[in-house]
Amino acid sequence: MADAVAGSDAAVTPGLWGPAATPLGADGAPRGVVEPRLAALADLPRGERAAAASALLDAAGPTPWRGERRVIDGVACVATTFVAEEPQAAQVLLHVNSLTDRIREAVAPALLARVDGTDVWHLTWWLPEDLVASYRIAAGEPFALDVGGTRDGWLSVHERGRPDPRNPRVLVNPLGHDSSVLVGPAARVHGAWDRAEPPLARARVDELTIEDPVLGGPRRVWLRVPAEATRLLVLFDGATWHRHLALADALDAAGDRRTAVAMVDSRTLRERSEVLPHPDRVSALLEDGVLPAVHTALRAGGIGAPGPERTIVAGESFGGLAALGVVVTRPDLARRAIAQSPSLHFKAGRERRRDDIEPGDVVRLAEVGVDPTVEAVLTWGTEEEHLALAVPAMRAAFAASGAVLHPRAYAGGHDYAWWRTGLLDALSTLPA
Repeated sequence: MADAVAGSDAAVTPGLWGPAATPLGADGAPRGVVEPRLAALADLPRGERAAAASALLDAAGPTPWRGERRVIDGVACVATTFVAEEPQAAQVLLHVNSLTDRIREAVAPALLARVDGTDVWHLTWWLPEDLVASYRIAAGEPFALDVGGTRDGWLSVHERGRPDPRNPRVLVNPLGHDSSVLVGPAARVHGAWDRAEPPLARARVDELTIEDPVLGGPRRVWLRVPAEATRLLVLFDGATWHRHLALADALDAAGDRRTAVAMVDSRTLRERSEVLPHPDRVSALLEDGVLPAVHTALRAGGIGAPGPERTIVAGESFGGLAALGVVVTRPDLARRAIAQSPSLHFKAGRERRRDDIEPGDVVRLAEVGVDPTVEAVLTWGTEEEHLALAVPAMRAAFAASGAVLHPRAYAGGHDYAWWRTGLLDALSTLPA
């Protein structure tokens, strides 16, 4: 990981300050390889294959399987085999976060092959040894190979996808469904999250309800306040972090007794997109809704309300953009930010195209000037090439103002699978 950067104009490319992206073939997918034990099943008499396949799956243990290691295009990779037992399926599709999304309009390379005479389907890809990624398996009637050509088509893949029953690592994705988590043999997962089972949600968390000053109506905020709290983390997409990830428990497991956390509900996806990408709206939400309620609760508990130098705004995707938008435009509210995979290309009033690499509104605001007392952590996944291309502009804007930016790349995509580790890493980086 990189040190803080201020006053430097070095270029940023995926893999420069961290891991490298997955090597891809001409079809845009990870390169494939044959898993030798599964290939050997085809050499058996057809009538013996089903029993042999069942015995192999029982003996091989949890999936995905890890096989041979090899350096490909300078990236240390491992042969990673995904397996499914689907007796009724006509097609089985592997949806690995960001990797399959990249080929959504030509998904043939992500289809599992069936071992003739068995219920076993399989696919092996060369993947980086340090990759952390969520994935799902979508089985049933065949999807069109260009299923991702429309938003509705790609949503249908999300809807049909299910976690891998042979993988004990489970994560709830933002659409509310369980995903499995791939953790490469050289991957780093923060110890507070490095567990197969879901967290138990034992830590005390209080629920506040505020009147939304931007959209109207009630908005929930979940508050975790350790007795020794010295700083406040305001975290967007609070329902996911509280209900599905049990962040309060993870902070307890990490031994963090200094961070009070206000997890802010984003309500619906539409309302999320109406507020978070717009600095004026998200700042109004904080100034006139979230912060007064949280400060009142902190004082009631005998803890002083932290000032902007002790207030961290954090989120991922639109939430990461919101965090940057607040510290860039309203350092009187917060001067610390954790922006994970922020939507740096967002431009108000323009529909986002996947091939749009031009920096967006918040980057341009930062170029006007950033308060030199601002400090932020900006993270992105190695599989987010377009996002990585926008990082240099934000980095240059911070450097020109003397503000501090900590840029970090993680081996993964647009994914809570590594955002969990990224958040705790970032909290360790910023002043306690």
